Amino acid sequence: GPDNVVVDVIFLDVNMPCMTGLEFLQEATALLGPNFVKHCVMMLTNPLNPADHEKLAQFDVVRDFANKPLTIDHVKNVAEALLLPQA
Repeated sequence: GPDNVVVDVIFLDVNMPCMTGLEFLQEATALLGPNFVKHCVMMLTNPLNPADHEKLAQFDVVRDFANKPLTIDHVKNVAEALLLPQA
C-alpha cells in the first residue's frame, strides 16, 4: 500500500520505446495504487498534444511537465518542491 512507497521522484518520458509514459502510469497505478511515488512525476515531453496532456494530468502523481532536454534547473525545481510540505 501507500505506506510502503519508497520512491520520491520519477522523471518519466512520455515517448518510450516499449511502453508509453501513459501506459506506465496506468500499470503502476493499477499495481501499486494511485500514490505509488511520494511527491511527483515529471513527464519529459516534446510538444505534447492536448489530449495526451489531459490524460496524463488526471494522475495525481503528475505534478509537472517539462520539455526535453532535462536541465539542472528542472531538477532543482523538483528538489525544491520535494522540500515543501505536502497539501
